[in-house]
Amino acid sequence: PMGIPFDRLQLQAIQIEANAVVRAGAGSGKTAVLSERFLWLLQTNKARIEEILALTFTQKAAAEMYQRIYERLREEPGSEEHLRRFDRAQISTLDSFCAQIARDAAGRFGLPPSLRYDEEAVGRLAEELALQFLLEEARQPPLQALLRSCDVQTLWRELFVSLAVGQFHLAGQQPLPEAAERQLASCRRALEERWRQTRAPIARLLALEPRTSTIAANQEALRALDRLEGLIEAQSFAEAAALAAGCTLRKPGGKAASDVALMKELVDLIREALSDLKLIAATLAESETLRGLFGLLERFRLRFLERKRALALVTFRDVVEMAVEALLRDRSLRRHYQRRFRYILIDEFQDNNRLQKNLLYLLAAREGAGGDAIPEERDLEPDKLFFVGDEKQSIYRFRGADVSVFASLHEGLQRAGGRSLVLDRNYRSLPGLIRFFNRLFAQVMAGASRDYEARFQEMFPPEKLPAGAAGLTAEVHLLVGGGSASGAGSEESGRDEWADRQEAEALAVARWIREAVDSRRLPVLENDAVRPAAFQDFAVLLRSTGNQRHFERLLRRLDIPYSTPNVRSLFLEAPAADLYLALK
Repeated sequence: PMGIPFDRLQLQAIQIEANAVVRAGAGSGKTAVLSERFLWLLQTNKARIEEILALTFTQKAAAEMYQRIYERLREEPGSEEHLRRFDRAQISTLDSFCAQIARDAAGRFGLPPSLRYDEEAVGRLAEELALQFLLEEARQPPLQALLRSCDVQTLWRELFVSLAVGQFHLAGQQPLPEAAERQLASCRRALEERWRQTRAPIARLLALEPRTSTIAANQEALRALDRLEGLIEAQSFAEAAALAAGCTLRKPGGKAASDVALMKELVDLIREALSDLKLIAATLAESETLRGLFGLLERFRLRFLERKRALALVTFRDVVEMAVEALLRDRSLRRHYQRRFRYILIDEFQDNNRLQKNLLYLLAAREGAGGDAIPEERDLEPDKLFFVGDEKQSIYRFRGADVSVFASLHEGLQRAGGRSLVLDRNYRSLPGLIRFFNRLFAQVMAGASRDYEARFQEMFPPEKLPAGAAGLTAEVHLLVGGGSASGAGSEESGRDEWADRQEAEALAVARWIREAVDSRRLPVLENDAVRPAAFQDFAVLLRSTGNQRHFERLLRRLDIPYSTPNVRSLFLEAPAADLYLALK
């Protein structure tokens, strides 16, 4: 393409003429590829600028993509017309785009077009209405039953508030009593199926020769379960749960003969099955209580949604569900958006979910295809969708992210004639680091089998290293063990004390950074030239913020400047704490 040296696989992705999933590891230039594809579609006259929809996950990423594409257009001769029309470019987050559709269809959901997009306000509303509802309905038998096993705080926050914020949305929901009946029917089927599965290991154990007291005792205990099938058929679930719970099976220790070894295996299987049977039967025994509870929750849901509509308050999930339902039910609206966008480019798709995939399929379907159902891959335009992502970088479950959707996406598109590409060159790291990552993560990610588990993908260095990189070597340092924090100075005591593990780790990292900068021994490649590392070249990544205060304190003790989105320890130190309290 236009003046930038892309490798062979990147060029294939940029110029592909089919629905495609591009799986791109860290440092592989995936956002540059997506941006360059945007330009390629313009410069090959495949679409006007307003006919390309480019979506990403965060506002920051959308702004960076907007800037990147604009700057690339400025570099390219003959792009004057595209630059004049660039204010029409649709480059945004998926949430913002869904909000646009939701505003167009707001009347369908009893909302004005001027939606308020405020997650925190929805959370506060949920807390307020849930507490009010609980106080009004506290004497209802279902709530009284729950309060016998949990406190009011738990019931308020973990049931009512949690459901309101996470599950009670303005679109795409059926009444909760109907959901209760479906779940109870599912439980009955699960109970019958689990009992059917359990009969075989029970029969095998009963068929053993009762030559030991343990075998004989277990067989006697299992014969008491003869009544279980009749209780399940009669829907006497409380008795069934008690019968399953009362069946005690024993296993002898030490080495055993073959029949005793078989018995021990069967006992493990039967115990697990009885535990499941007890749990399902106990749930069904509370059917009337559950029906009452779901009825109360339905009243609370309707009250909560009524207030959200009155305040025009929506969440991320609301706008996506509203957009999907509006496109699904309103064919003229769906046709409008299908015609408006000829190509759809989606970055960071590993952080999206099935609902968002459904939305994109509705936009990419051929006119009239799919009817009133979510389109399948065979219903899509053959070259409209271009997904980029990396399941290894998924923020799993954040705002409902479901990495399995991205992981399976390429299979579905390929079955319908689409393409799946892998960008396997890392342009960000030195070859030594890439080799280290490959050796380490080939083991860490070995055996991934579940649909949400990322598979290992080997990465390779670029065919040609940047000028200035020759002679640079990669280093990996593993810090093991504890150490003394006394070298950092302590305002509490002049005595030497051994730091705890977290403080020792923070001290070791801070000392390493200080020494690397002072000695000027750590090279940094910048604009094809090498310079000594400065403090702004270091990043400290923490699994959680629990250890952040140690790092902040020790970085300050060693006069290392730093920035952090949330300062954790400054107000724990005496002078700052005094000033803070005085100002309060």
